[in-house]
Parts: sequence; structure tokens; C-alpha cells
Amino acid sequence: MYGLNDLLLEVLRATFLAALLFYLVVGARHSRFARLPGARFIVVGFSLLLLATLLDITDEIPGLERYVVIGATQTEAYIETIFGYLAAFATLFVGFIKIIPSIAKIEEVSQELRESEEKFRSVFETIPDVISITRLSDGLVADLNPAIQELSGLPREHFIGRSSIDLKTWANPADRERMVQSVLKGGSIRNMEAQLNTGGGQLRDCLVSARLMHLQGEPHILAVFKDITERNEVLRALRDSEARFRLIFELSPDPLIIAKANGGGIVDVNRAFVAETGISVEEAQGKNSVELNIWADPEQRSIFLDLLRQNGAVINLEAGFRMKDGAIRTGLVSAQLVELGATPCILIDIRDITQQKQAEQALLEMDRMKSEFISTAAHELRTPLATMLGYTELIRSPDEFGGFNEEQREDFLAEIYLKGETLSRIIDEMLDISRIESGHPIALDRQPHEPAALLSKVLRRFEMQSPKHLFQSEFPGKQPEVIPCDLHRITQVLENLLSNAVKYSPQGGSITVHGETVGTDYVISIADQGIGMAPEQLERVFDKFYRADSSNTAISGLGLGMSIARQIIEAHSGRIWMKSEPGVGTTVTFSMPLVP
Repeated sequence: MYGLNDLLLEVLRATFLAALLFYLVVGARHSRFARLPGARFIVVGFSLLLLATLLDITDEIPGLERYVVIGATQTEAYIETIFGYLAAFATLFVGFIKIIPSIAKIEEVSQELRESEEKFRSVFETIPDVISITRLSDGLVADLNPAIQELSGLPREHFIGRSSIDLKTWANPADRERMVQSVLKGGSIRNMEAQLNTGGGQLRDCLVSARLMHLQGEPHILAVFKDITERNEVLRALRDSEARFRLIFELSPDPLIIAKANGGGIVDVNRAFVAETGISVEEAQGKNSVELNIWADPEQRSIFLDLLRQNGAVINLEAGFRMKDGAIRTGLVSAQLVELGATPCILIDIRDITQQKQAEQALLEMDRMKSEFISTAAHELRTPLATMLGYTELIRSPDEFGGFNEEQREDFLAEIYLKGETLSRIIDEMLDISRIESGHPIALDRQPHEPAALLSKVLRRFEMQSPKHLFQSEFPGKQPEVIPCDLHRITQVLENLLSNAVKYSPQGGSITVHGETVGTDYVISIADQGIGMAPEQLERVFDKFYRADSSNTAISGLGLGMSIARQIIEAHSGRIWMKSEPGVGTTVTFSMPLVP
């Protein structure tokens, strides 16, 4: 019985050792144990131990000694068996001596691994961006950090264990496929833009970064989703704002300039700037106002910069600006310090007020001329009126002034008549200009009149009134029998022109009236040998209220005659012009169509 029990124990031990060896050789050959130093010694030791056990078993089974020869005698067999065990234990001892430090190292590495996993888990749980681990093959969600709840409003348990494909997490499934292919091709992907469906029907813009990883021997994708929805909304709003600014910038009727505040030059100009200055965008960019020579007065630029430094803005500073062609225009400059892309810049608006200033100047000039006109009109009316009153008083009281003969009386009456005509002409001119100013055209009564006879009649009147001048008439070529005109108005024009010729020829000289047919027009000119006019006077001679000399010693007149004469001629569908040279004389010419 004792021998049978020993045999059973030996068999059990052999079986256990055989199973252990099988596991160590077959099951653990790819495990971390197989890579430990001393592992082979342990396998060899257990193998020797199994062999010794098997030898013990043969000792217990009668008749096997014929097949297993161990030692010559039972004592030798026993000794060899003992030494088999000792060899096995020695080999195991060496194996364990070698493997124990490695086990300690494994424990240390395991501890570091646990700490690393703890760190990873802490980071994984703490990062505000959504982090997911999904199985590559089917998109099954293995893990998610808590940020998913903030993004979607759903707990992460709602997603874990389910496929992102079935959940339709990706708004566009092609984006997931693009991410997967990029990860498979390059091992990772960074900042791929995509939209995620958070589950409540709301789409979120995300930047996706991902890389390939293995869990339990199976490929997974670790992905980080950074929510950029708010950022994109801000960017869209910024782009919209920039588009609106660009639209306003380009469509503004005022020239606009964006320049660097440090004097680094112009960044951009709008179309109005190019149109008004003639300076192209390419010519302006990178240059400052000094290089472009825009400021007509450099001192005004200094004032502008001082105001900008002091106040951060400039409002309606009036200054002169030089165009590309050299012309000077007046503008109101407004500016504001702004930041564009973190670069300090100046936004400058220049409103062209050249025409406004010219209009203001013209209005001031008109006011001045009207004031002078009122003063002159009063003087011009008073002088003939005083003469008429004086001669009338002489005629009414001849005895009081010593008496006078009939010839003197006729002279007095002639002078009274002449001054009355002067008053009538002045009043007519004032009435005419009043009608013109109110927008009423000059009414014409056109009738056929012989031009040469008309000119000769007016000329004879002036020959009688101004004997110190030599009046001449010239009618070359074939004269038309009649021309259609308003006799009163054309006579008014001729009288005004002849009167000016007489007044501006105080030393006498020749006054020539010339009339001839030129094409389809009848052209009349009146030339004198008087004082003439300078070019600047000639430019304004047809302006209302203009008098070349407005001093107290100036030649009499209201400054309306030439303006009214032009209106009359233009009403006849003709035109009037003048040539003059100081000290040589003046020639006034006007034309009228032969056929109305």
C-alpha cells in the first residue's frame, strides 16, 4: 500500500511538472516570461525535475528496470536519482537567481506603467477637448472623456460600446473615411476640419487630430476633437465685417487711405483716391505722403501729424493736396488711429471741397460785386438825375440865374434828354438782369431788318454825341437784304458796345463797325483803339456786375451791359466774343444766323 501511494504521488508530480513545462515551452514562449533572463534555466530545471520524477516512477513499477537502465545496482540508481534532483534544483536555483532581479524590474516597470496610465487617465479626463478611442474596423467607441457631455449634452455612456458609424457622429461620413485613410497612410493626422453631429441635431465645427494605436492587439484610433464652432463664427463675423468694410472702403466717394502709423508707407487706397489723384494703387502702396508729394504745403502735414499724435484723431482739417498732374485741390482731412491685423495704422479720409471753396469764393465775389453794384447803381442814377434836375431848375427860373437865350435853352433840353436816355438805359439793364436772374428768358420780337441800315442808324447817333471819335463803317461783300432779329434788343447790344468803345477810348481815335456774311451767319464787329484789357479782365468781361475798374475814378457803368448783351445774342441763337490788348484796343464780335 505504501508503494502504491508513492507511485500515485510520483505520477501526480510528473503530471504537474509535464503540464507546467508544456505551458512554459508552448503557452508562455511569446510572453514576457520567455524574454526574462533565467527563463531557460527554469525550463531546464523543471525538465530535469520531471526526468528525475519519471526515474522514480520506474523504480516503483516492477519490470521496468529492463527498459530503463540507471546505475548498475539499486544503490547506484538511487544515488543518480538523488543527483538528478540536485541538478534540477541547482538549475532552478540558478534560473530563479537570474529571474528575481528581472521580476523586481518588472514590478518597477509595472509601477511606472500604472503611474503612466494614471497620468494618461488624468489627462484624458481633464482635457476640455473631446478625446475618443474607437476601433478601426467598425468605429466602435472604446472610450471617451467627459468633455463629450459638455459638447453634446449626452453622457459618455451613451456613446461607449456603440459604433460612431451607427450613431452618425460624423455629419459627413466621408470625413471619417478621409481621417482613417490619412491615419493608415501616415500614422497620424493633425487639424483636419470636420463637422460632428452632437446627437441633438446640432452640428459643431471641429479640428480633428488622430493617430493609430493598438489595444489588446487590435488597431484603434485615438482622436482629439477641438470644438472651433465659436471660433469659426467669430471668423465668419470678422470676414463679413471685413467684406463690409472693403465694400464701404471701395465705394466711398471720398478718397480713403490706409497707412502704417510708424511711417512705413501706404497699405491701401480706394478707387476714389485713384480717380481723383491719378495715382494708381501700385504707385501708392509702400510709399508715404512725402514720397508721393501729396501735401501742397509740408507745414500742413506737420500740423496733421501733431493733431493725430495728441488726440488720436483728426477732424476736418482743411489742406491743399497735389494731384499727379500737379493740380492743387482743397480737401477736408479726417483721420483715425486703428489697428489692422495687430499693426497700428491710420485711416485717412479726404473730402474734396475744391468746388465748394470755389463756389464760396464765387459767392463772396458775387456779394462783393453786388455791393459794388448797389453803390455804383446809386451813383450812376444820381449823376444823370442831378444833371436833369439842375438844367430843369435853370429852365424854370431863367431870371434867377441871369437869363439865357433860346440856343442855350435848347442845349439844356438836349442835355436833359441825353441824361434821361442814360437813366432809361440803366433802368432797362436792371430790369433785364432781374428777369434773367429769376430764370425768365429774354422775350424777342423777331422781324426782318436790313443790317446795314440798322448799323448806320445807330452809328450816326454816336457820331453826333461823340465828335472827338472817328466812326467808320465797313460792309464788304454782298450784304443780305434782311436778317431776322429783335430791333430793340439788337439796338440795345449795339448801343452798349459802341458806348463801351467810346468810354474806353477817352483819347478819341477810330471806332469801326464791320458787317459781313460769313457762311450762314451775319457777323458784326466793333473795333476801337482804346485802352484795351488784360487777359484776366477779358476772361471775366461777360460776368454779371463785373467792372474792370471799380475805383471812384472808374469809367461809369453798372457792369451789366456785356452780360445782357451775351444773353440777347444767345437768345438769337448766335454767339459773342472779344479780343483785346492793353494799349492797342478792343474788338467785340457777334454773329446771328441769317435764317432763324
